[in-house]
Amino acid sequence: MTEQFANKIETTLAADYTAASGSCVVSSATGMPATGTWSIRLANASGTILRVTARAGTTLTVTAEQDDGNAPAGTTVWHGPTAAAMAQLKADAAAGATGTLPWWPTIVPIVGADYSWTNQGTATVTDANGISYLVAPTSVTNVRLRRKAQPGTPFTITALMYRDHTTAANSEMGLMLRESATDKMVSLCMRDRDQLSVQRYTNVTTVGATVANASTLARISLQDLLWLQMAHDGTNLSFSFAFDGRNFTLLNSHVKTASFTTDSDQVGYFVCNRNSGVTIAMSMVHWAQS
Repeated sequence: MTEQFANKIETTLAADYTAASGSCVVSSATGMPATGTWSIRLANASGTILRVTARAGTTLTVTAEQDDGNAPAGTTVWHGPTAAAMAQLKADAAAGATGTLPWWPTIVPIVGADYSWTNQGTATVTDANGISYLVAPTSVTNVRLRRKAQPGTPFTITALMYRDHTTAANSEMGLMLRESATDKMVSLCMRDRDQLSVQRYTNVTTVGATVANASTLARISLQDLLWLQMAHDGTNLSFSFAFDGRNFTLLNSHVKTASFTTDSDQVGYFVCNRNSGVTIAMSMVHWAQS
């Protein structure tokens, strides 16, 4: 139960306290919490610390937390911090944390070990601190993909990615669905310097077509940190984005066979350097499947 705290509570025992008796009576309960649990210290020879689990007026239900010992009436009683109370406070804070802001979604660190390469080439990945940092040196068009088996449908994947500032024209990075038997792929990606697109790929070295593009919106508001979401209901694919992680805007939805011969069977994240002339990089900082 959450630890209760109060300031400057000091009173005395109104009656003798007997070790392990399970209760004690104080002269005044002014300022003491009415419910919940908290700790008190007795100024007896043992330096007894008692955990209070209930209060009825000035009668406290207690269990010994440390150094239980008898204490006569008139012994000073304090409500003060203890090691156990501080540990509980830390646990409560961790359990209640939802992010840096009240509306910010709980971050689910990506597990880099779950993913394998497709067409790695000279690309590198660094998995540390819950972040997967993917880098592709300059090259002709090549999709450098970190992928794993697709979940069973229906599923939704929500990700938070950071675009490195080295990104230039003719570069792409984001989420990917792939049909491994044919090497066909479709992505939701940041493209060039200022666009958000759904891109279709014939294979890892051939871009087939741009399915949807949000260049007008992107030029106004596209940020380097962006929430991406793709979903598969068994028949249709949908691709959405958000700036706050809560309110997603649908960019495109289409039947799966428009992108694949049969269906995708892999999901992942990628960078694609389309002969941009610079190194491009991105960080995947959140990956949640539902």
